Amino acid sequence: MKIFESLHSRRKFLNSTFGGGLLAFFGAVLTPLTRFCFPGVIGPEPDEVLLPPEKVPQLKPNQGAIFRYGNRPGLMFRTPVGELRAFNATCTHFECTVQYRPEKKCIYCACHEGYFDLDGNVTKGPPPRPLERYDLEWQEDGGILVMKPGVKERKEKEKLAAKGSDLGI
Repeated sequence: MKIFESLHSRRKFLNSTFGGGLLAFFGAVLTPLTRFCFPGVIGPEPDEVLLPPEKVPQLKPNQGAIFRYGNRPGLMFRTPVGELRAFNATCTHFECTVQYRPEKKCIYCACHEGYFDLDGNVTKGPPPRPLERYDLEWQEDGGILVMKPGVKERKEKEKLAAKGSDLGI
């Protein structure tokens, strides 16, 4: 009887260990796969992101850097003439992350050889539409407010409407 109990508990232990390991393995595989297949489920992308001064990339002309815009990557770069620009760094073809190529003065997607000009328009390759360009607003503390297109205008209209209601208009 003792041998049966010993084997039974050993078997139960091994089954539990194997089952837990299998569960952990599938969780580790399925979680990133689910996040890739259903990116919007995580939550809506914000209309604006404030980059504090310590997170603002210190870029020289013709340099670029990736930053976080909510759950997605953003691309910020300085043009050869020094203008600071920011775009959604997700390629419009298969959602790969694009990068700034200073030697070619363009934005490049390595997945399928997609090229974008410095305004985000497709110049070569399979991407079906241009990159989304973000508006930038410098803050007094040295940070940058990165906004989706149209957010700045909407905020200004809201301010004017608030002033008008304060004046009784």
